[in-house]
Amino acid sequence: MNLRRVRVLSGLVATLLMLSLFAGMTGGARGAAGSSAAPVTGGSWWWAEQPDPINNPGPAPVGQPAGNQIPPDVPEGDFVVAAKAGQVDKLSGLHIDTSAIPTGSTVSAFTLTLQEDKNANSLGGGTAVIKAYPAVDFFNDGSQARPTSEAPKYDVNGPSATAKLTTNGTWVFDLQAIVQAWASGTVSNNGIVIAPGSDPSNNFEVVWSGAQPPPVTDGAFIAPAGSTDSSGGFDSSASLGGSGGSLDSGAATTSINPDFTTPVSAPTPSGTPAAPPSVRPPQSVSLGHIGKVKRAPTLPFLLAIVAFGVLVAGCMIALGDAGEPVIERRGSVMRTLERRNPSSV
Repeated sequence: MNLRRVRVLSGLVATLLMLSLFAGMTGGARGAAGSSAAPVTGGSWWWAEQPDPINNPGPAPVGQPAGNQIPPDVPEGDFVVAAKAGQVDKLSGLHIDTSAIPTGSTVSAFTLTLQEDKNANSLGGGTAVIKAYPAVDFFNDGSQARPTSEAPKYDVNGPSATAKLTTNGTWVFDLQAIVQAWASGTVSNNGIVIAPGSDPSNNFEVVWSGAQPPPVTDGAFIAPAGSTDSSGGFDSSASLGGSGGSLDSGAATTSINPDFTTPVSAPTPSGTPAAPPSVRPPQSVSLGHIGKVKRAPTLPFLLAIVAFGVLVAGCMIALGDAGEPVIERRGSVMRTLERRNPSSV
C-alpha cells in the first residue's frame, strides 16, 4: 500500500472519529432536552356513611348490612367527591409522582385533569365547590368506600386548588402552588385530597373515571441553577405565571406532559382497614433523581450513521483493489536476463 493511500485512509478515519465525537456531544446536549412525566400512580376514596367497626363498634345501622358496603352510584375503579348539606359525604385521595422535578425547582405550571365517568350518576356538578388540598398523612392506594375516619388529614390553610368544570365534563385543578410547595421542600408530597369546599349549600356528587381515561397531569418547571437533574425542554418564555418572578429568556424549561401509560392503582372494594404507614412510606420530592424518558435517536446520531456509510464508500474508492501492488510481468526469466545483460547473448 503506497503512502498516498495511507494518508487518505488516515484522514478519513480521523474525520469519522471527529464526526462521532460531535454527534455524541450534540446528542447528549439534546438528550437533556425533552419532557418528563409526573403521573398519577394511585388513589383511594372514603365514605362518611360507611360503618366503622374500629372507631364506632356496634351493630350496623338498621337496614344496612354489616361490612364494607359499596354504593351502587360509584363504579369500581372510579374516584368520587360528594357533599350533603355542606358536609363531606365522600372524598378522594390521589398520589402524584413528582420525582422528575428536582428539589428547588421553579414550578411554572402544573394542572391535574379528571374526566367525569359517563356511566356514573354525577349530580349538581355545575354548582359544586370542589378543592384539592395537600395531604398531611399517609394513605393507602386502592381502597374504595372505606370509612372517612381512615382518610388522611389535609391542610385547608395551606396551598390549595379549586376545580374548574368545562362543558364536556372535564375538571381541571391548578396544582401549581401545591407542587411548588413540594418542590421547595416546605411541604412533603403525601399526595392530594380532593374534598368538598366550605360552601354550606353544597349538595352534589361528582364521579370521575379512574382508567378510561385516567387522571393526567400537565405543566412545566425550571430546574435550579447548576442542577444536573433537569431532563430537558427548552422554552424562551421569560415570564412565569404564578411563580412570583421571572427568569432570563434563555432559561431551560422542562415540560410535564400527560402520561397515559402509567397504570393507576384504582380503588377496589376492601373489607379490611388500610394498612399501617410502615407498609409504604410517605412520598416526597426525591433528591438527585429524575425519571428517564425514552427518546428517539437524535438527528446528529442519524447523520453520523450516514456519514459513516459515505466514508466507508470513500475508503473503498480511494484504496482501489485490496492487497499490495503486484509487479508487472514482462516475459520469461531468460528475456529479463537478456535485457539486463545483452552482451551475454
